[in-house]
Amino acid sequence: MNTDPPTDPSADRLMTVWILTCTGSTILAGVLGVLASVLYTAIPPARADGANDLVAAVGGYGGLGLGLLAGVGWCWLMTRRHRSDPPVNGRRYGGWCGVGVGAAATVVLHLTLMAVSGVWAPGGLATGLAFGLPAGATLGVLCAFMFPRSPALIGEHPPTADPGAQP
Repeated sequence: MNTDPPTDPSADRLMTVWILTCTGSTILAGVLGVLASVLYTAIPPARADGANDLVAAVGGYGGLGLGLLAGVGWCWLMTRRHRSDPPVNGRRYGGWCGVGVGAAATVVLHLTLMAVSGVWAPGGLATGLAFGLPAGATLGVLCAFMFPRSPALIGEHPPTADPGAQP
């Protein structure tokens, strides 16, 4: 006899959304991080002491790590919002959350790349934001389409019958 409690299919869907979101944001930020490192290795003065390899590694691995953190942050914000106060437009909220976490990840990555490369390039940060903000918004909206709208996840409970009511 199976004594396991029934599972909520929307909870399984929520876990799937978390996994897909974090995977997508990690891959996307990793690619953008590698591209960002090019901004700081192509800007003179190019150094022959291996610093360019370090900048490329920081760009790639930093992008991957920050992408994972951005994905987890987005999922946490969406789950928290849906559990406490269901938004009127979850896709809009998801897009704005994507912009926020994308901007934060982009700024941290570019400031780190500037520190490692020794090149202060505000134009590199502006270019990064030109890619990071739309990428975060797009991924945020796409993932919001998958986000479950289960009453169990957003804190709603079905009305209970009044014990004193007539049938």
